[in-house]
Amino acid sequence: MLRFLEDLLGKVPIVHIEDVCEAHILCIGKPCISGRFLCTSAYLSSAKIASHWKKYHPDIIIAEEFVEDLGREIVWGSTKLEKIGFEYKFDAKVILDETLKWAQKMGEFGSSQEIIVSK
Repeated sequence: MLRFLEDLLGKVPIVHIEDVCEAHILCIGKPCISGRFLCTSAYLSSAKIASHWKKYHPDIIIAEEFVEDLGREIVWGSTKLEKIGFEYKFDAKVILDETLKWAQKMGEFGSSQEIIVSK
């Protein structure tokens, strides 16, 4: 699924839900704001996500095909929220680690030796 998103967008945008909530609160408090805002703290390749989980969670086996970088150098970004004073509190490592922890809690991945393969 991440590779499909990466094929579509070039990178996978990630953001912590608490940052999303804080961004909404900030925008609600500024009546002069209009337009759309991109709320994402990082844009990662699926290979970078897989590499992170492989490095920091060695109990999860990830197929090598997901760790291979596709070599795309697409630069994404939006500073519109930062320009009005918003600061992201959660970095990519925290987001990825908490995502995996939540998925394990919900039963998506076992706590040990789960194999992630392509579908």
